[in-house]
Amino acid sequence: ILFWGLMNGLEHIFFTIKNLAFAPGFWSGLLFLIIAVLGFRKLYQEKLFKLKILILGFFTNILFYWTLPMVLFITFSDHIGAIVGT
Repeated sequence: ILFWGLMNGLEHIFFTIKNLAFAPGFWSGLLFLIIAVLGFRKLYQEKLFKLKILILGFFTNILFYWTLPMVLFITFSDHIGAIVGT
């Protein structure tokens, strides 16, 4: 969850800066980013922040936040287009 918040926040902030216009979700992304940073800080303070957790969280998010949505979108894009009429 913390990695998702971090990635979501950074994504919206990056595209807001890149496009010089507020990306949809900028404010919620900023909120998620703050919560993620506070969560990582709390894990570090409680001595629960381990390299194993960092690596596992990173690769889990790569799979579920980027890879799976892209594969599903590519796989079903023709069906979705037919449904919405494009």
